[in-house]
Amino acid sequence: MRTTCSVVRLNIWLYLRTITSMRKHTTLDLDLDIVSEAASALGTRGTGETVRAALEEVVRARRRQRLLELTTDLDLDQLASLRRTRFGDAAR
Repeated sequence: MRTTCSVVRLNIWLYLRTITSMRKHTTLDLDLDIVSEAASALGTRGTGETVRAALEEVVRARRRQRLLELTTDLDLDQLASLRRTRFGDAAR
């Protein structure tokens, strides 16, 4: 039992360390008119929430763009065949 508690404490400590190491407190010089407009567009409240949402949106847009840039030599019939192999008849 004692070993299990030690492992749990270690896992919690590692988790908390990871969370805190991924955040950074900083000072930014922001145009409040743009922040307000972004908050309205994103449906956020507060500067921090707006900045986070805007950054997340930029990252998602970039990931979508990268997906669009991927090319493949598969035609639709080959793709359907691969889906049937992976998902069974439910992919039809």
